Amino acid sequence: MRVLVQGVETSPDLAFFVPSMLLSSYHPRGQTNTCQLEVSEVEFLGLLSAPYEQLVQELKRDDSITGETDFLGYAGYPPLESILTEPKLLLELFDTYLASDFFAIASERHCWGASSGYFISRFTSVECGGGLVVIQAECLPYGLLNQPVA
Repeated sequence: MRVLVQGVETSPDLAFFVPSMLLSSYHPRGQTNTCQLEVSEVEFLGLLSAPYEQLVQELKRDDSITGETDFLGYAGYPPLESILTEPKLLLELFDTYLASDFFAIASERHCWGASSGYFISRFTSVECGGGLVVIQAECLPYGLLNQPVA
């Protein structure tokens, strides 16, 4: 995985925090940075294929109970591989359902530490091309990265 913050390549060992719910007691402050994570398409699919399949099963079950569906149902629950060619759908899917899974599984595989890293505040794009999935986001540093320079 290749990581760039403000356009500068940085250590892929830094942690990334994507909360499913932001507690009111934790509001990071500071300069918002842009970050870009580049992951091979093979690794991206390897990380998210099982969570995606489980998600589709759960959403289909919900659809049958409620009679309603969401953007993924309207798209016909396409295979994850085909969603990689649709940037808007991929961003919405990643931002709504899969980001937490991606970062949780990736942190286990890459042994990300929790003492320093970046809090992802907003995903701006997720696109695929040239064998890579490129995740772009706005982020804020936390931990040792957020300390004032003496």
